[in-house]
Amino acid sequence: MPKYYVETGTLQEIVESDTAFGACVRAVHRATKVYLDGGENVTLGESFIVNQKGFPSNREPFTLDSENDTMVSTNHIIEAFEDGS
Repeated sequence: MPKYYVETGTLQEIVESDTAFGACVRAVHRATKVYLDGGENVTLGESFIVNQKGFPSNREPFTLDSENDTMVSTNHIIEAFEDGS
């Protein structure tokens, strides 16, 4: 299963999934579990940036790689999360 770097707002997770979309949903599941277990709160941005090479915010200078980065609407991820995906 491929490894994805998922980033939005304050959330950064490395997740194994079959798809970039699935990786985003898994990252939200993880963050929710950590929060419910008394851990840190995370802030989600307007969209998720997902790729298999690293977190975009770690790039100097920060750039989006239109060939390798996938952007996914946070609304779509939250809908899938709430539907139990």
